[in-house]
This record gives sequence, C-alpha cells and structure tokens, in this order.
Amino acid sequence: MKAWLFRYWKVMVAIAGIFFAGAVFGGVATSVLILKVTKERLNPDNWSRNAMDRLERTLDLSAEQRQKIEPIVQKTVGKSRQIVRRAGAAWGRNIMAAKREIEPHLNEEQRQKLDDLFEYRVEKFRRFLSLEGGDLELPPPPPQPEEPSQILPPASDQEHQE
Repeated sequence: MKAWLFRYWKVMVAIAGIFFAGAVFGGVATSVLILKVTKERLNPDNWSRNAMDRLERTLDLSAEQRQKIEPIVQKTVGKSRQIVRRAGAAWGRNIMAAKREIEPHLNEEQRQKLDDLFEYRVEKFRRFLSLEGGDLELPPPPPQPEEPSQILPPASDQEHQE
C-alpha cells in the first residue's frame, strides 16, 4: 500500500490542488454574484421595473392591464422611497442616541474605537441610501438630562394644592 501512495503522490497532490482551486474560485464567484444581485435588487431605481416584471410573469398581464397597473406600482415605489428616507433618518437619530448613552461608560481609547465603528456603519448606510439619490442626515441627539428635574415636567400649582 505504501508503495502505491509513494508512486502516485504527485497525482493526488494535483487532484487536491484542482479541488482547492475550484472551491476558491466557486466561493469568490458566488460572492461576486450575490453582491451584484443584492445591489441590483436594493437599488430603488429598479423597484418599479422589478415589481412590474414579477407581476407580469406571475399574473400573465395583458398590455392593457400592465398600462393600468404600472402607475399604481410607480406611485407605491415613490411612497416606499419616502418611507426608506424617513426610516433612515430615524435610524440615524436612534443610533446616535445609543452612541451617546454608551460613551460615558468607556475610556478614551474605547470612545475612539466606538467613533470609528459608528463612522464606518453610518458611511455604509449612507452609501445604501445614496442608491436612491438621497443622503442620510444625522442630526445630533438631544442632550441627556443631567438632573431629574429636567426629565419630569414641572408640577402645576393645582397638583400642589390637592
């Protein structure tokens, strides 16, 4: 048995190399394809066309039906874009408020790392929103109250009289 392995080791190494190269190439090709398809589907400029293609394929629409349905789909996509923009702004406010709450519990080095992390995530989200020509505006979160009196509204005079 050992003689057989020794005699054909080069063939086995070549087969293993071909298998490994195929696995690497397949993994890279799959990743590139998934990224391309994801960007295509997330791009709001394609939402109307994709929805109409899907409806036409699934429902076997006539030309007259397509003509009547297409404006409805375009109106819906327009509303969806507005929702995405509002959600993006709300996400930005939420994420910045969370960052502000986390910061007091960190040392200076950790704060810098947190800033870098948030900057990376926000930039990534901005790029996503830029697909639709919008931009993510991140307003600063409201200041955190220092004293309990700033949290609760002042009591009215009527409450003190009771």
